[in-house]
Amino acid sequence: KLDLSRVPAGPITDAERLAALSPDSIAYVIYTSGSTGRPKGVVVPHRAVLRLLDNTGELFDFGPSDVRTMFHSYAFDFSVWELWGALAFGGRLVIVPGETARATEAFYELLRRERVTVLSQTPSAFRQLLWAEESALNRGEAMVSDLRLVVFGGEPISPVGVFEAEHLLPAALERQGDGDASTSRRSDRHGAIDVVDE
Repeated sequence: KLDLSRVPAGPITDAERLAALSPDSIAYVIYTSGSTGRPKGVVVPHRAVLRLLDNTGELFDFGPSDVRTMFHSYAFDFSVWELWGALAFGGRLVIVPGETARATEAFYELLRRERVTVLSQTPSAFRQLLWAEESALNRGEAMVSDLRLVVFGGEPISPVGVFEAEHLLPAALERQGDGDASTSRRSDRHGAIDVVDE
């Protein structure tokens, strides 16, 4: 728990900016209503971000050939995964303009043009991408072919959603929950599922 009464008022000094960090230093604070409906700040230390990257990097073979999008607002926890997941493994990060993020067919075209390999989406946004792909295929356009992994989060995913993802992609990852309590399921086209505890 962060005790703000011990933090001096006023702007951050250069000495504070340049001070050494520890794994327990605050990486960011995210605000969530949780199940109470009352907003509260959750302090996330660098250790948690590094653990996320360490636990997933080898499992999903992240590396310099990966291209990710930063689709979500930096106010959404997903952005940490998108930004640092690309940069920590030497991959390329494509910042998605707001107008493109709100226009599904334009976003689908961006995925194809930029040859995105790893995508983070809510299940409902991903379902719209499936419709955009169907529309593109009906127009005789090529499908997104480089996408190898989709990370779902932000809302529950149904078994039908996993099936839809598997139909389109070589691999899909489902994330349910937040922080230490979350679980992940990795599915491939052959139906194998590995459960990963974070």
